[in-house]
Amino acid sequence: MLQRKNHKHYFLCIAECIIERGDKILMITRPEGGPGGGLLGFPGGKVDQEDGARDQHVFEQAARREVLEEVGIQLADPLRLVTSRFFKGSIKQCPIIDCIFHCVAVKTDCTVYPSPREVPHYQWLTREEILVHPKAPPSVKRLIRML
Repeated sequence: MLQRKNHKHYFLCIAECIIERGDKILMITRPEGGPGGGLLGFPGGKVDQEDGARDQHVFEQAARREVLEEVGIQLADPLRLVTSRFFKGSIKQCPIIDCIFHCVAVKTDCTVYPSPREVPHYQWLTREEILVHPKAPPSVKRLIRML
């Protein structure tokens, strides 16, 4: 979290990645009881202090790290920024800055090794399957339509 000097406002910075392999997209389900619990989403999470230490965009580095931590995939292909957004989170109404990347996996080995703590379930779905899935939130469906 970032704090603005002399203010009590905090910002949570998040980086997520839409991983596309062939005609399917990797969707994860977050654990019940937490933010987005039980809903479909993309691998990603908070920007950490070490992100940006290398010669990479801080959000891109965070997305790559989070994908590796959550689903065990080392992204070997380029990431393209799809969008960034700002919204109030459901927990304590914390302001969130969220950057969404897209990776078309060509060189990447997409074998999934999910973190049991963060990703209890994952699946590869087509865009059409995501758009009609009952656990896909409107924000996910909007992003899928943007691709």
